[in-house]
Amino acid sequence: MTLIQQAAYIVSQAAQGLFQQHKYSNGYISVGDSEIAEANIVIHAASNFLHAGMDVWAESPFNTQESNKCKHLDLLVDLVPTDPDASTILTIEAKRIASGEEDKKVEEILNDYERIRTSRSLNPDQMPLFYGAVHPVAWFYGCLLVVLPETCEVRGAPIGVPFSVWWKARTARPTGYNHDGIARLEAVLNSAAVCDSIRSGNIDGERRMAVAYALFDFGPGPGSYASAAHEAAHAVVAWRLHVPLQGIGLAPDGDLRGGVRCDWESLRVQLSDRETCVQGFAIAYAGVIQDSRDEENEGLTFSEIFNDLPTDAKMVEYTRNLLNTWNGAPAGTDTSAESSEGYQRAAEIVAEEQERIERLATHLLEIVSMEEAAINAWFAQDEAQGGNIGSNQTTMEDEQRSIQGQRPAKDRIYIGGEIIVHHLVKAGCSTFSMGPFEDFVDDVKAIYSRFGPDGSHS
Repeated sequence: MTLIQQAAYIVSQAAQGLFQQHKYSNGYISVGDSEIAEANIVIHAASNFLHAGMDVWAESPFNTQESNKCKHLDLLVDLVPTDPDASTILTIEAKRIASGEEDKKVEEILNDYERIRTSRSLNPDQMPLFYGAVHPVAWFYGCLLVVLPETCEVRGAPIGVPFSVWWKARTARPTGYNHDGIARLEAVLNSAAVCDSIRSGNIDGERRMAVAYALFDFGPGPGSYASAAHEAAHAVVAWRLHVPLQGIGLAPDGDLRGGVRCDWESLRVQLSDRETCVQGFAIAYAGVIQDSRDEENEGLTFSEIFNDLPTDAKMVEYTRNLLNTWNGAPAGTDTSAESSEGYQRAAEIVAEEQERIERLATHLLEIVSMEEAAINAWFAQDEAQGGNIGSNQTTMEDEQRSIQGQRPAKDRIYIGGEIIVHHLVKAGCSTFSMGPFEDFVDDVKAIYSRFGPDGSHS
């Protein structure tokens, strides 16, 4: 179960707790001010997250971006409190929607979404209490939690389309809501990693309690660049050594968990056992070499940095053992020569490819993960745009346009539109745009201006 799936399960348990409270409270939390219901669902959520071993802070203060005023988040959860270096944050905002306040509350929910969505871009001194510069946030999740005392018939049949039913299925629009607000909220919910609702089995007069919730994966925090550069270095070294790359990820858990997947052992069919393992050592050391270039690690020895990277250390140890197995040597046989050679090879590539590593790291922060096809396409496009293909092609096209522009119209070859590159490499063919010429839009308008409404043209 991934972190976000675990969080969704905990939220669903909080909803069940609220239903039990409502059943035995004579309707207390479904009437009166909305703050009563909102506070109670937050209490149940906090209790369940604490029971799961996570840390919680209710009404956690933060400073807004627009006015730098202090406001409060309903509930802040650290999903991985055992991590001493960074936090994995779930921000929860709760609302209650009762009869007569439908459209107003939809707008408030949309505002809550913007609040939790933009929290990852707050400055360190604006971050919620306990986080920021002292304890950076590695990953941001968000949750919208809505309590719904919904009207139904005495026998429990809903009247119209309940909000909770629409929230879960997002088909027929809910009864009694403005379509514009619902359309905007639907677009938000369509981006959720988990979107669900639970309806109580208890009928209180003509009301049935429901809870709708949506969880969002907003990705890494702004301080995660070093981690992205670490993974990018592994990937770029593997790419330079012609090792098939199968995946790159920054996510804290799940199928896209942070790391680089590559098949360097497959090189054994064309390389010696020794050379294959040298390549393996190079890929394993690439991350720590990149980390050693980080200003935050200035003054630390290689061993101090490397000992903080258990995954990379295990990869190095695995490569040592594999080389001895392939050589038929006893376990523990010295492989320092191969390890050192791999390290030197990685150090040279990391130094040469800093700009590419930086570009890939920036890209990873935006998209979080890449699979094999996307990786191959990215490297092909980066090589074309950042190397000779892109610059030479653009220069050549500009020169030809200038030459053709000096010729008589009847003899002229017209060059314009958009440059499309088909880049064929061993892994496949990648197609991408290098961008339009500066007069592209004017040319398109000129072409279409010749066509009349009936399809005739001049």
